[in-house]
Amino acid sequence: MKTRANVLAVLLLATTASCSGASANPLIGKWKPDPSVQQNDSCNFSMTFTAKTYTSPDPWGKVRTLDVRYVGGDVKSYPADVYVITDAGAANHTTYRFLSADKMVPQTASLCTYIRD
Repeated sequence: MKTRANVLAVLLLATTASCSGASANPLIGKWKPDPSVQQNDSCNFSMTFTAKTYTSPDPWGKVRTLDVRYVGGDVKSYPADVYVITDAGAANHTTYRFLSADKMVPQTASLCTYIRD
């Protein structure tokens, strides 16, 4: 019984710690194409991430906002990955590879490089 109480206390403290303070998710914020990197034309758009949404233009230029979830958003060292999942499901997630806190590359066919705006 005492062991069970200790386990519950640890879980409660871990949950409280993870819910307090600002998010450590490095993806949160505004991103723009890195002008120091030669990139193809498909990389010419900015992105904005909030705790629950992703906003960017679609291929036809219309700005869209999607609801998202993050996996691996509490980054402690670099390089690191953050996975973004939309309502299309986990099988259709996008991986964002962080080279530093202010530079990332979405793991898509175009491999655009973005910096924090």
